[in-house]
Amino acid sequence: MLARIEERRLLLLVFLTDMVCYAFGLRFASFTVLQNLPYTDLFLLQRDRLACMVIFGICALLLGCYDSRRLTDRFDTVYYTLLALGLALLHQLALSTLLPEGWRVISRRELIASIPVTAILLVAWRAAAASFVLRFASLHRRFYVLGAEPEGRRIAAAITGDPGIHADARYSSLDDLKQRFETEASTRLARVPEEAIVLADDEHRGRAAELLHFCEEHFERVYLYPGIEDLLLFNQGRMQALAGIPLVEISGMRQPYPYVHLKRAMDIASALIGLILAAPICVVTAILVKLTSPGPVFYTQARVGRGGREFKIYKFRSMRNDIQEKDAAGHVLARSNDPRVTPVGAFIRKHRIDAVLESAMVF
Repeated sequence: MLARIEERRLLLLVFLTDMVCYAFGLRFASFTVLQNLPYTDLFLLQRDRLACMVIFGICALLLGCYDSRRLTDRFDTVYYTLLALGLALLHQLALSTLLPEGWRVISRRELIASIPVTAILLVAWRAAAASFVLRFASLHRRFYVLGAEPEGRRIAAAITGDPGIHADARYSSLDDLKQRFETEASTRLARVPEEAIVLADDEHRGRAAELLHFCEEHFERVYLYPGIEDLLLFNQGRMQALAGIPLVEISGMRQPYPYVHLKRAMDIASALIGLILAAPICVVTAILVKLTSPGPVFYTQARVGRGGREFKIYKFRSMRNDIQEKDAAGHVLARSNDPRVTPVGAFIRKHRIDAVLESAMVF
């Protein structure tokens, strides 16, 4: 429990420092419109700055910038923080375009000018923080090594003994881990995020599928310590070294519980903003489709989404509605220079206007 409290305090410190860096960047950007400052309502300017900071904070949370495992990785912590900064800028520019001039004080010029200064501050701070937070035991990486015991204990000792990793590793059998997790579930003990390393040795190769399935269910990240033949099967991009030990990442970091709901809300908001911006084009396209060929304005099709759930997509109709060649599955067959494509349909296909609604409906 004390380790969790320490971890949350450190994450809060990083979050607040990120906000300070961003606030400084916004204030510095005000010098780019210095001639307008005497005529600016400072209270409304502070309100707009606060709104920008909230958007940046939400983007950083969505991208997992405050996950302890990502925070301790120097590359990940810088990369995803800069990604959040860019994503926040896109949403801020979109909102500043949609909102009437009188509803906002901060200018798009300030928003853009704040990015270089904020980026420099965040890169310097995050790179330093990645080393600083590793001094705290609550943010040490924790590994369980499963497989042949002699080799497993050797790998666990190598990881624990490497001073550059700041990690704790221990060997365990699958049966011992199952018993441990059952005990924690019955007593409702909170577990810190942990990672697993599965040894693909000849002795345990028959149980490799069982080991990997169990680890994917209970650990944040799962790595495979591969044999020679396994190296040929995996993408080299997923290979990494830990304490000089080659590992293949099998499953990535789990997303925190609020992530799914926050990301869904962001997806819907982005789709709605896109539809609003594209509304004039959609109206003109719908009128032209209706006037130039008989039939419905929209073409609908069933698609299979996540989890096998079926949903419908809507596109502007680009082909004549009277002749449709279908395959065995009932899909309309299209080919290059298809004579059934209408003149308007050829234009909207070329410029991908027919897929505007499809892109929004995917969200």
